Amino acid sequence: MQCQGNSLLLKNTSFTSPFTLLILIADVVMQRTKHSPEPTLLSMYRFNNAHCSVNVNSVRSLMSASSRLLLSIAVILIAGLTVAVSQTLIGRSVQFFEPGTSYQTFLVPSNSTQVVTITLPSGDGTLLVDKGSGASDAWLLGGNDLSGPADNRLGSTSNNNVIFCAGETAPANRRLELSASANAITVPNGGELRFAEPSADGSHYTGFKAKAQATDIVYVLPSLKPQGNQALKVTHVAGDTVALSWANAGGGGPHYVGEQYGGGIVFWVDETGNHGLIVSMVNLSTGSAWSNVTNAIVGTNDWNGADNTAGILAQAGHTNSAAKICDDYSNGDYGTGVYNDWYLPSRGQLIHIWNNWTAVQNALANYGAPAELIAQYPYWSSTEYAPNQAFAVNYKNIWIPNAAKYDAVPYVRAVRSF
Repeated sequence: MQCQGNSLLLKNTSFTSPFTLLILIADVVMQRTKHSPEPTLLSMYRFNNAHCSVNVNSVRSLMSASSRLLLSIAVILIAGLTVAVSQTLIGRSVQFFEPGTSYQTFLVPSNSTQVVTITLPSGDGTLLVDKGSGASDAWLLGGNDLSGPADNRLGSTSNNNVIFCAGETAPANRRLELSASANAITVPNGGELRFAEPSADGSHYTGFKAKAQATDIVYVLPSLKPQGNQALKVTHVAGDTVALSWANAGGGGPHYVGEQYGGGIVFWVDETGNHGLIVSMVNLSTGSAWSNVTNAIVGTNDWNGADNTAGILAQAGHTNSAAKICDDYSNGDYGTGVYNDWYLPSRGQLIHIWNNWTAVQNALANYGAPAELIAQYPYWSSTEYAPNQAFAVNYKNIWIPNAAKYDAVPYVRAVRSF
């Protein structure tokens, strides 16, 4: 609002109540009564995108000074009741002037189709606005600095992928994608995954990049650290998953005692290193009868548990046994493949485990849960001693007792060959 000569110029002004206009007119009249007739710049408003002028002298001539004072007070009191809660400005923008000619403008989008309310927090900071409602009542602490009293999280709480773009948002500019449905990070469009050298002034990096391929490939790394002179070797392929394990790079054969391989831990290899025996990663039972059949001998081989197991399962009247527990076993995926050709080890095969006890136990311990150490307790063998008795190997003192087949005390651990 501005007084120019004898006119009151209402410029860029919006009024929701006629009382507001009366207040402004009365205010100017009082200003012109008390001060010089020079123009006085009060403020600037928008009034339906048009200008409005009122002759000040015409208003002043209609009333005495006391009347003008009473009018001003009355209008202020009445108008105060109508605008005390909120003030609505008709138009797209609100301007705040500095003492000079510069100003700040808050602009409403021309394509706005809904009512949006922004709730301001009570403290200082950078406003963090929720996309859905437009109201957040929260500040983003320190601008782009995510420091806060608790952990800081950057991402999406919806079931959508989080995509980092460089440049524009076109698919070609996607640099990193975090999957919302799996623990997976994708570097799209043939990009490289780079690891910069650990030096502040370094300029080199190590990168991994996939070639064009017809299907997905997932490489599963070994869970154990390698020994000297070992390299990664493919040990199992299932669908799009390729299991890797450590193998000797040269000399001494490809396999070794203590190797995690073939669903378990290698506890014996032949002179070529190409063939050997594997013990399961877990106990299959911590107390089981040898068999429900206790009147015949079918497993007498000290070194071939596979043949002994087959004979036990083929016995007339057989329904359950330690051998059946092993035969039914299919190992969990420990990163070296899933197999179902396990059997109850013979007495000699259990002794091989004792001969390489430290290497086998260390491998199981390095893998960790759910793998289980071999207990210092008796384990059933598939080698029989008598029609109603079979051998067990006690790893507490390598005692090899013959126990009644119905005795449900010994543990059961499976073995397979490669």
